[in-house]
Amino acid sequence: MDKLKKNKEIAILLLIIFYLYSNFVLVGCNLFNEKRMNDTLKVGLISEYFNDLSFGQMSKKGIEEAKEKYGVEPEYKEIKGNNDGIDKIFKDFAEHNNITIATGEELKTNIQKISRERRDKNFVILDEEVNEPNVKSILFKHEQGAFLMGIIAGNETKTNKVGFIGGMDNKIGNEFYAGFTAGVKTVNEKALEGLMSRKMIRFNESFLDEKKAYEKAIDLYDSGCDIIFQAAGNAGIGVFKAAKEKGKKAIGVDTDQKVTAKEYKDVIISSMIKRTDEAMLNLCKEAREGSFKSGIRNKEELGLADNMLDYAPTTKESVSKKTMEDLEKYKKLVIEEVIEVPSRLFEVVGFKTIT
Repeated sequence: MDKLKKNKEIAILLLIIFYLYSNFVLVGCNLFNEKRMNDTLKVGLISEYFNDLSFGQMSKKGIEEAKEKYGVEPEYKEIKGNNDGIDKIFKDFAEHNNITIATGEELKTNIQKISRERRDKNFVILDEEVNEPNVKSILFKHEQGAFLMGIIAGNETKTNKVGFIGGMDNKIGNEFYAGFTAGVKTVNEKALEGLMSRKMIRFNESFLDEKKAYEKAIDLYDSGCDIIFQAAGNAGIGVFKAAKEKGKKAIGVDTDQKVTAKEYKDVIISSMIKRTDEAMLNLCKEAREGSFKSGIRNKEELGLADNMLDYAPTTKESVSKKTMEDLEKYKKLVIEEVIEVPSRLFEVVGFKTIT
């Protein structure tokens, strides 16, 4: 009987521990409350580059807007491809700031480590998922935006050969690749073979090496591609350079690169807009108002329906009326969940197109 009673007590204790764990780790925490509404809100942003006409630049733009709108005090640090001393940078930022934000999957390990050491501070990671109670994960449905770029490329190609150059051959890189391929398949199956066989795709294995991206783009253009969608960060400038040299076309990413990369505006027919600036502004607003929540259950997955991904406003200057009509048509179908865009290439095989 005593043994049974003891086992029952242990079971109850385990249930209590599990309940507390679930509420702390899975539900997450909110270190901001009403008292902080009028306090200084210090936000640190760590990224590889800020002047990249891409992801980092848009993230900083959002924090700068939050500075004006919500009185945020920002702190910035560029890693610039240098991995030395990153842990110390995160420790310093956690000491100085209420929220420390990291852009990109390459900083996931650092966020995990420092968030465990500083449970009294909040952290945010973009484009990755971290299961810690004081980390907010913000993800984007890249395949949805890339799908629209595939609609453009599939409609606008004259050779029925289009290409893709990604930054890294990883989960995110393949979200772009799969979504783009599904978009091409939707409007032009003749242009599909080179993408499905991987003959017309390359991964740069760097978001910084413009020369490498330039060489890969030259190779694709010389293989018959007349349009390349690049999702290679700062390195994507090399694709634009190759397009200009070869008299071909390209599609940009993150910002409206026809505007931000003006030197190459004549070869850029569209860009996949990724509104990291809006994501940054929103989280600063939440922190200021006391509604910021971290933890894995509070992760955000942003796509077309959230107006966080889209095609660039300048697209209409470079593509046909039919392409613009198709963009609106298929964008609506994705938002209404009539179309579920594949995020992995093998899913494209069974992807049913809607005409």
